[in-house]
Order: sequence, then structure tokens, then C-alpha cells
Amino acid sequence: MLGALFTSCDMDQIPEGTTGIDDITNYTDLFELRNQVYSGLRGATAGSYIAIPDIQADQFNGSVDNGNRYGTIANKLFTSNDSDLEALFNACYSRISHTNFFLQKADSLLEVNEAALEAGTTPKFSADELIEIERYIGEAKFARAYAYFYLFDHWCQHYTADKAETPALGLPLVKTFAPSKDQATYPGRSTMKATLEFINKDLEDAFQALDTYETTYSADNAGPNAIYLNSFTVAAMQARVALYTEQWQTARDKAAYVTETGIFPLVTTEAAYTAMWATDNASELLFVPFASSGEQYASSVWNFYNNLQAGNSVDYAPAPEIYLSYYYQNDIRESNNVRLNAMLIQGNYVAGPRFTKWEGNNSLEGNRLNRPHPFRSAEMYLTLAEAEYMLGNTDEARAALNDLIIARAKVKYSDTLAGEQLLTAIKSERATELLGEGFRLSDLKRWGEGFTRNVDYSAYDNGLKNTVAFGSLMSSIGADVKYAPNDDRYTWPIPAAEMDINPQLAGQQNPGY
Repeated sequence: MLGALFTSCDMDQIPEGTTGIDDITNYTDLFELRNQVYSGLRGATAGSYIAIPDIQADQFNGSVDNGNRYGTIANKLFTSNDSDLEALFNACYSRISHTNFFLQKADSLLEVNEAALEAGTTPKFSADELIEIERYIGEAKFARAYAYFYLFDHWCQHYTADKAETPALGLPLVKTFAPSKDQATYPGRSTMKATLEFINKDLEDAFQALDTYETTYSADNAGPNAIYLNSFTVAAMQARVALYTEQWQTARDKAAYVTETGIFPLVTTEAAYTAMWATDNASELLFVPFASSGEQYASSVWNFYNNLQAGNSVDYAPAPEIYLSYYYQNDIRESNNVRLNAMLIQGNYVAGPRFTKWEGNNSLEGNRLNRPHPFRSAEMYLTLAEAEYMLGNTDEARAALNDLIIARAKVKYSDTLAGEQLLTAIKSERATELLGEGFRLSDLKRWGEGFTRNVDYSAYDNGLKNTVAFGSLMSSIGADVKYAPNDDRYTWPIPAAEMDINPQLAGQQNPGY
């Protein structure tokens, strides 16, 4: 929890998850700490971080077989004591602490190096090492911004300019690693403007550092399936932040920076689309955090929806309209994202839709594991389409949307598509393309849209000859879930334990909790 990050018996204690050495004194130490930054970033872009928001939203229904796994979230029953949400909150701040630690140590070593140069003595680092260290600093700032934006997106209300400077709607900002037992030093919530400025500054610094590295030293990593961050990944993150905060021109420019290079073309064949999820390799993947074949710490998204212990069962099934949304005859996404399967649910053999996008990479040792895919150029085409629409550029918005659908289904939207119908098409393609990748809850929240769960699977029952209605095997509590536009539950509660330990948070809990 945040408060715990400020309490320590030793002010110089190295945070959990770093190298554990007593001090950071040389380039090798920094390199090891950099690996820890990447390890944290890999964890933050996979698993529960992306599955839980989607389970909360409208595209999945919980089955009666799911043992209430994530049931409080799916059924709109969570409170500020929810352990799953608390774990995400704490982990984000833990990663922020790690990156703060890294950045302070890197800065202190650079100061020693500069002092040696000024004194005419032997510098601590070679010229090549200095170039790499500046790259590492940029990477760490990206990781910090990523963690803060995840918190901002889920624990703050949707950002609009009129709320930007309202007190205590942003995040508690922890900018340095300085553990303390003095609760009077713990930060309260900042404004959303201050939070967003901090995130954007880190991303600007990260982009500058990585762009400089790529243009002056090596661009070997600036391409598809990169295991390290590059300037395009940072630009994609900047586009995402801008889209979610209604900064349309920035969203447009940064998304176009990625799409117009031609470096990350959309996949256009079923084989390539299948490989994207079965081998974690595709031309449109900007960043694929490394996980060796023997590691057990790669992500399983599959098991949030499909119980690994009961292979023919399902915890969360795609909503009825999901499979039907792949209505183009040649849509290469259809057989990969959702499949019709025979299942055993509470002793009943039924056929219905199963979410299969994250079915697993067989080269990884474990059950249904994948390396994360946090940034794809497909997201950037959708961002570009929506931003262009909001800027009043109808032709450009439709062109960006058509780039995606032509790649996926060899068809395109009519040249007369415009106005609300165009916006509806953009939203629909976003829901279809990004299914199960952690975007849906945030999209509904920022669009100000509510939803009512749909468990009417009669079209499946009739076509597949189910003798037991598939919808009757969905959770009755979940089936009754409704979200009003701008529902309080779109914004998660500050954990109760955090509210208790940090006196500066008094009166700053999110509405509804």
C-alpha cells in the first residue's frame, strides 16, 4: 500500500524486487536494476491488470461454475476492502517506488561522473555507458508513467478540463524514494491536472531519451516485437493518455507517428493473426516484454476466463453479441478471439462461446501463458480514427478506420459514413478489436456510457441444439448488473487500508464508497 512505501526501519532500504545489494555503485548495478524495472513493467501489462477491468464491464458473463472468482468485481459488489483491487493499487505504487529508487541512484552516479570530469580525474563511466544510462533513465520514466496512468485511469474520475484543478481528484504523487514512518509526510491526493502533468512529463522525457538513443546510437530495437522500449512505444502510450484525457490533437499526432512510419503494419492474414497470439510475434506488436521459455512468470490471461483446473469449463463467457460482432465473412479475428465450444457447466453439457484470444504460447513452459502485448498498432489506428473524428476530420477518421477493417476482413466502410454513425462504427470496431485486452471499462467510462448485461444466448441454443439454455448457466447476480452513464463504480475505491494509514486522505475517497 502507498502508506507502507513511506515506512521503513532503514531510510536506505532497497525496495522489494530489486537486486538486494547494499548500494548501487557502478554500471553493472544499474543494469541489474534496469532488469527489475522491466520485470515490473512486464507484470503491470498482463494478467489481472488487463483481465479484471474487462470482467467488470459488459463483454463477459460469469458462469455458475466460476466459484465466485472475481465475482465481487463482475457482480458490482466490490467495496474499498476488495483484496483484488487493493493488490493492483499496491503493486502499482510498489513499482513506482522501484523506479524512484532507480532514478535517484542513476542521478547520483551521474553526478559523481560529472564531478570527476570537472576535476580532471578518471570518469566513472565510459562514453558508451553514459549513452546507455540515459536510455535506462528514459525507460524507468516510462515505467513510472505507465504505473501512474493505470492508477489515474482506474482510481480517478474521467478527466475533463472543468475538473482538472478540483482539489483531491488526482493521485497521491510519490516522486522520490524516501521511506518514512512519519504519517504527516504522506501525500494526499493531488489535482488531476498535477497528476496528468507529472505523467506527461515522464513520457516526454522518455520519448526524448529513446528517440535520441535511436537516432544517434542504435535503432536496432525500434521495430516490431521489441523486447525493450523504443520511441514508438512511448508515442503509443502518449496517444493513449491523450485519447483518455480528451487531448485530441496530441492523440492524433502521436498515433499517426506510429501508423505513418510503416514499421508496424497490421497483420492481414489469418495465419499471421493466429501467430500474434500463439507465438507472441507479429508485425503490429510494438513491445513484447521478454520472458524466457522456462520462466513461470509470464502471464496467463486465459485462466481468468477459463478455469485451468477444469479444462472443459468456463469462468467467464463472452456476451452473446461478441461472437456475432465478427459479421464479416472473411474476418481473420473470428476464429481466434472467440470460438464455439462444447463445455461442461455444473454437470450440463452445452455449447457456447469461449474466449480464446490468449490461448497460450506453446514455447513457454506452463499453462496457457503469453508474453504481454501492451501496445499494438491496431490500437493506434483506432485512436487515430477517434481523434480525427473529434477534431472534425471525417474523411481522415473514416480512412483510419478503414485501414483496420480492410486488414482484418478485406472490406471497408462506405464513403458516406459520417456523423454519429461513424462514431458508432469506431466504438464498435474498438470493442471488437481490443476484446479482452483491458480497454473496455475505460472506454465506457470515458464515453459516459452505461450498460445492461446481456445473457440471452438463445441464438446459440437454437443453432447448437442445447437442451439446457446456455444463459441459464450464467450467474443470476451478474445477469442483473446494470451501469448507469458515469456510474460511480467505473472509478475504483481507494483501498480502505490506505485510507486508514494515510491521514492526508481523509475525506478524499471516491464517491460511492
